[in-house]
Amino acid sequence: MPLPVSSSEPLSIPDSEFNEHGLAVIMLSGGRYGGDWVIGASTNEVSEVLGEVRTEAGASRRELERDPRYPYLAIESAFAWLRGEARKRGWRVVGFECFNDQYREEDRPYFCLARALVANASFVPRPGIAYADEMTLDAVMGYGTEAAR
Repeated sequence: MPLPVSSSEPLSIPDSEFNEHGLAVIMLSGGRYGGDWVIGASTNEVSEVLGEVRTEAGASRRELERDPRYPYLAIESAFAWLRGEARKRGWRVVGFECFNDQYREEDRPYFCLARALVANASFVPRPGIAYADEMTLDAVMGYGTEAAR
């Protein structure tokens, strides 16, 4: 279940970031300071933040800070934000992969990371393929599979 969003900055992916197939790779990286998450979207070629989402844990903050799922909830929130931002622009989120397990055990409670594949209007979907923005959140995150955290 995604965390409540306290604020966000709109997603703005420059046209130059989309390849000839209408695809752009976006990294969603975040950290938490004092309990709440700040997650920014960027590309490998662009060092600037292309959009941002901030979460607010509210009264459940203390409980969440001890929960090993907290960084995964942050990525769920980032996916929900990204999917909404993409829809506003007529784009799609066609791929999504969480990399939280790549952090060292002691760093995992404080950082989150995911990679998304965003498609613009020139992208041609292939029949029979389920893209990330068509899946349930559990499927996108890989919950219930061997690849899940």
